[in-house]
Amino acid sequence: ASVTTIGDYAFNNTALTSIEIPASVTSIGNGVFNDCEKLTSITVAEGNANYSNDTNGALFNKYKTTLIKYPKGNNADSYVIPTGVTSICEKAFAGCEDLETVTLPAYVTSIGNEAFRYCGSLKSIEIPDNVTSIGDDAFNLCSSLTTVNIPASVTSIGNYAFSDCDNLASVTL
Repeated sequence: ASVTTIGDYAFNNTALTSIEIPASVTSIGNGVFNDCEKLTSITVAEGNANYSNDTNGALFNKYKTTLIKYPKGNNADSYVIPTGVTSICEKAFAGCEDLETVTLPAYVTSIGNEAFRYCGSLKSIEIPDNVTSIGDDAFNLCSSLTTVNIPASVTSIGNYAFSDCDNLASVTL
């Protein structure tokens, strides 16, 4: 393949069920797979110098330190983010309605804007001690979320971070 760049929102709101990112791709824009309800797997071709995937079909940077996108159509109820991940990108899990639990590794330092927005089944989230920032709308509309423990390391909680979490009854700062 000769494609080197996938621009912002290129496949946004499509009926894609799977995609293979060729080895030639060096740049993936923002929101490329947002609102892809049926997307169950993102696969990165062997030899790609910038991107990788895991066995759950999630998209990462090459060294799996940044989680870029978890496929919205993956119907799993739980997901364990790989150990080396330090950053969760904007809208990485947005709209993943089936996820009840997501386990963040200890090394995560930032949770991007809208990272878990519209994860209506998400019941709990354990925010690791290394997290310093929680982005705008990060957990907005997580209607099943009941408790959140925010460690002392967090210095910034974005606008509307936990807005419209109808069942959120306990927050520990």
